[in-house]
Amino acid sequence: MRIHFIGIAGIGMSAIARHFVWRGHQVQGSDAKPGRIAADLERMGIRIFPSHATANVEGADLIVYSSSIPADHPERAAAAARGLRVVHRSEALAMLCEGKAVIAVTGTHGKTTTTSMIGVVFRSAGRDPSLAVGGLVRAFGGNACAGKGPEFVVEADESDSSFLNLSPDLVVVTNIEAEHMDHFGTMANVEDAYRRFILSLPADGVWIGCAEDALVRKLAAERLRPCRLYGFTRADGILSASDIVECPGGRRAASFTAWDGAHRLGRVELEVIGTHNVLNALAALAAAAHRGVGFETAAPALRLYEGAGRRFDVKYEDESFLIVNDYAHHPTEIRTTLGAARALKRKRTVAVFQPHRYSRTESLLEEFGSSFGDADKLFITDVYSAGEAERKGVSGRKVSETVTASGHRDAAFVERADVTRRLMESLRPGDLVIALGAGDIHQVADEISQELRRGRFAAVKGRVLLDEPLSRHVSLKIGGPCDYWIEPADAQDLARALEICRSGGIRWAVAGNGSNLLPADEGFRGAVIHLGGRGFRKIGMEPDGTVRAGVGVLNTQFIAFALERGLGGFEFLSGVPGNIGGAVAMNAGSHGRSVDAVLAGALIMDGGGKISRRPKEAIPFRYRASGLAQGEIVLEADFRLPAAPRADVVKLLEEYHGHRSRTQDLQHASAGCMFKNPAPDRSAGRLIDEAGLKGLRIGRAQVSERHGNFLINSGGATAKDVRELIEKVRSEVKKKFGVELETEVRTLE
Repeated sequence: MRIHFIGIAGIGMSAIARHFVWRGHQVQGSDAKPGRIAADLERMGIRIFPSHATANVEGADLIVYSSSIPADHPERAAAAARGLRVVHRSEALAMLCEGKAVIAVTGTHGKTTTTSMIGVVFRSAGRDPSLAVGGLVRAFGGNACAGKGPEFVVEADESDSSFLNLSPDLVVVTNIEAEHMDHFGTMANVEDAYRRFILSLPADGVWIGCAEDALVRKLAAERLRPCRLYGFTRADGILSASDIVECPGGRRAASFTAWDGAHRLGRVELEVIGTHNVLNALAALAAAAHRGVGFETAAPALRLYEGAGRRFDVKYEDESFLIVNDYAHHPTEIRTTLGAARALKRKRTVAVFQPHRYSRTESLLEEFGSSFGDADKLFITDVYSAGEAERKGVSGRKVSETVTASGHRDAAFVERADVTRRLMESLRPGDLVIALGAGDIHQVADEISQELRRGRFAAVKGRVLLDEPLSRHVSLKIGGPCDYWIEPADAQDLARALEICRSGGIRWAVAGNGSNLLPADEGFRGAVIHLGGRGFRKIGMEPDGTVRAGVGVLNTQFIAFALERGLGGFEFLSGVPGNIGGAVAMNAGSHGRSVDAVLAGALIMDGGGKISRRPKEAIPFRYRASGLAQGEIVLEADFRLPAAPRADVVKLLEEYHGHRSRTQDLQHASAGCMFKNPAPDRSAGRLIDEAGLKGLRIGRAQVSERHGNFLINSGGATAKDVRELIEKVRSEVKKKFGVELETEVRTLE
């Protein structure tokens, strides 16, 4: 089926689109503001139209729209006029949920985190859940995952009552407050929507609710369906938390003791901040227990949850500054988030708030007045309209006046265009800066972070790129962005970069020419160092006849240099993509020979910047590995090559090249051989071939039809696709031959 999404790059729409791709459907979509999410979807093979036009829906079998798309939208109207099937995104989600046990999480606040926590717990329990959530979750590398298990965990959108299109088996209600009043009109209508949602459960269905919320308690008292409550008060039948510790040792974390009534379950450690996340964790524990996942499994799993995008999302941190982005846009969320920030005990909390929607700002204006008490300094900017028309007397300036009138000592209105400059001017060492809002205010946190990050590596003379997509630098054409891509000018510059990483607590990794690397879809939080600068590309003959090559010298350049000088013994490198650094680090080889056969020694830098020259005997080479210690970096290598007639060398090179052309898949992006040969006389490629796995496909990753040991990117493959294909191949080969294949490719995540 061909499915067209109107507004495909929205956080909720894109999750649903991903699931339809995973189900084997042809997916496309339009979006006037594509951004990074659209780019990720394109890598999955989804066609993205960067504007809305009636022609976009031609040939589609199903049209999916969200509540922000009116009936007279050109694409929606054209689809209806042509008699195409047109459904709301909640109906599309319901289609995906058919045949699954649906765990639907709803509420005014905490939906994304609670949904994600439940997903993490179920995955750790081996339940292999499916997930669709309204945020980018680190644990899942995005806003969706497709599992083969029985549960489908979904974030159910209450804002327009569209959650009523779902048929849940278990409902979690985090809280119920006055929100989205432009849709509901009255609190009675809000209550009724939740009441109807709970009643959509099967007669024997159960719902889970937060006892700290008055309206949740009210619905529980109505006994609509059996209810399991959670909260901070220990009582019969309530899952509760006590002995809460926030920010132990200054860490962004929390811990608590969980109780089931009067029965002590045990201690729970979280890697996220705030008492609101303690409540979210209790909801996840309750959902897990209802589905048969015990506390002893669920509690440790919760520690694996490390947050979601725009939920106390740390954009930058060093010894002087902490820059955070948070989606909080409702008074309750703002108070909770700023309270959590205060618990970190930084010298000052500086907040910038962007009100979201004129309707929401008008209805919650007085509540906003008392929501910013934990901000030492506050900037309030213009209302983010989200498509709404302006309303007289409703503005960011009015919110600022209300906050000041409520007693805040340092609140000011700043026009949106001037926010970043004013914040930068006000920064002091020890500040925690937090951008609050559901609009584009997150860009301010990004801009400040960029400025601070740019200055962090100012001492490095070579090239430094921020948020560089790793897909540009690996032969598989896969991988999200790294925080820093660093190309030091020389060894001294490398030592300088390593010192900055070490003193700033920045993770780092070295990437060669990217021919043997599989980065994660979400990228790498830290610095990726590429030794491709001029200082690492030198090659020459030493007085003793050895060839000395910098790690940035390409294998093809090395071959040409040695051939010109009448040397041989290096011919096997013609079948090895990449550069000398990668070849030495991986002990690369082909045709029965490897680097250690011709290496004389190497110049190596340790993680502390100390340099030493080692003979080959001091390097513990083994099959497809150099055995270098963690943090050791090869700077240059010496090779001892025998003299050889040029004609003989050329003949062998041509023979190897011909063999490679005949047997290897050179037309598609790949990482070369994915698995190590289990024995000299037993190739991984042959085992994969004999297992009948050539052509096997998961997503856009495929076992090559030409060479069984090549896993190719057929266009738009993700790292997730490749990892799943690797595991499938390993499983099938082990099942058929009893052989455990080991990967040759290095992962970066």
